[in-house]
Amino acid sequence: MRVLLQAALISSFLRAAMLALALGGCASQIPKEIRTPPPGDLQLARVLREPQGYLGEQVRWGGEIVTVENTERETRVILVGKPLDYSGRPEDTDASPGRFLARFAGFWDPATYKEGRELTVAGVLEPAVTRPVGGYPYRYPVVAVRTAYLWPPLPDYPPGYYWYPYCSPFYGPYYDPWCSPWYGPRYHPYRW
Repeated sequence: MRVLLQAALISSFLRAAMLALALGGCASQIPKEIRTPPPGDLQLARVLREPQGYLGEQVRWGGEIVTVENTERETRVILVGKPLDYSGRPEDTDASPGRFLARFAGFWDPATYKEGRELTVAGVLEPAVTRPVGGYPYRYPVVAVRTAYLWPPLPDYPPGYYWYPYCSPFYGPYYDPWCSPWYGPRYHPYRW
């Protein structure tokens, strides 16, 4: 009886240790302010309709960088807004509610924050500014950035490749019997 109790205790301890290790490996480098929307989750399209009505509100917006301007004390980044996915990353879509201006304190290198990169910012709304886009005067909502995350570029795979999420015979006709689920998703060429 005593041996069974000790075995059960050791087994439960090992399960708890494995769970702690597994959860520790899931820790994200993405800041919490980027991963979770602020209360109310104020959207860019709503603010564009009435830019001065939401001053001081917390927002979390993201998109694709258009330009980076450095001044003596701050950096201004103009972004084409995109909807955000569950992690706060801008979605890969052509749909956009509009543009916004992110204002950072200090110097942010335009070589790193270059055109086309995806950026998500969290901060507070300030008074809107009007700047030309071509010949059109465009009213930009301004975000005083508190937290920002520059997303790593997605890998480019050659045309003709497809992705399957798990190593399982149930995920398509091209099951790889040597595939291990511990190594994650695979990319394989079409075989037709």
